[in-house]
Amino acid sequence: LGDGLTRIYERQIKHYNALVELDFVLNKNRQEIATNLFIIGQTRANITRSQEAKSIIENPQSMKNISARHDLLLKIYGEDLINKVFSYFVSIDALNEDLQTTEKFYRTVIERTLINNDIKLYLANIPELEKQFEVLNKFLANLMDRTNNVLARIRVGLSRKPLLTKLIFFAMRGYLKVDENEIARESKKIEAE
Repeated sequence: LGDGLTRIYERQIKHYNALVELDFVLNKNRQEIATNLFIIGQTRANITRSQEAKSIIENPQSMKNISARHDLLLKIYGEDLINKVFSYFVSIDALNEDLQTTEKFYRTVIERTLINNDIKLYLANIPELEKQFEVLNKFLANLMDRTNNVLARIRVGLSRKPLLTKLIFFAMRGYLKVDENEIARESKKIEAE
């Protein structure tokens, strides 16, 4: 009986720790999605200005891959949660391919335009670039919604700590409580050093 309870507790801890990691990953993903949306917006604005100026106005920022930690799937339990996280990560894998393909196409068009010294090449590819950026924009906006949904599920799971963990958190709450006066005194000591 003791070994069985120990295994159950260890599995709960493994699941809980994976949820903590997933919470971190998904918060990071929210930032990466927002960054990519910003970069796409800036690039599209530069493309519009390039059309008007009939010259290349390049965005030096590159779109970033979004994290998909498939290894964490083996640490969580609950069929519904596993399926949601798996589907979410598969979507990210597909999106990362599209991000890199579009980024490479954008950089190749600019490079070839500069090598050939022919702005018409760049201008001729603008409709395709616009179409790709529009698709990415929609996909990223949808992924932000999915990220928030999966993150909400994870946070609900995090609110359900294993029993021993609850006891440890209860015992440590006084220890972890921060007194602002104590912080101010310590800050003065640091400044005086």
